Amino acid sequence: MNHFFKKSHIYLNAAAEFTQSVDALRRTLDQQQRRLLLRIVDSSTLKEECGARSAFRRGFRLGSRLIADAFR
Repeated sequence: MNHFFKKSHIYLNAAAEFTQSVDALRRTLDQQQRRLLLRIVDSSTLKEECGARSAFRRGFRLGSRLIADAFR
């Protein structure tokens, strides 16, 4: 879903910082800790995707209502 819009420089910088930080942390962890970090990152990503879908649905419903109201 993220590829449908242009990402701001703030988003791109935050994403790069996140990736760099996770990579740096991963290098310092043992195997069990790396698995836990991966679970945290995966959960965070899933939470972000769910939020994006929810926002899209709300926006789509609002847009549909606006269009329906325009034809009344």
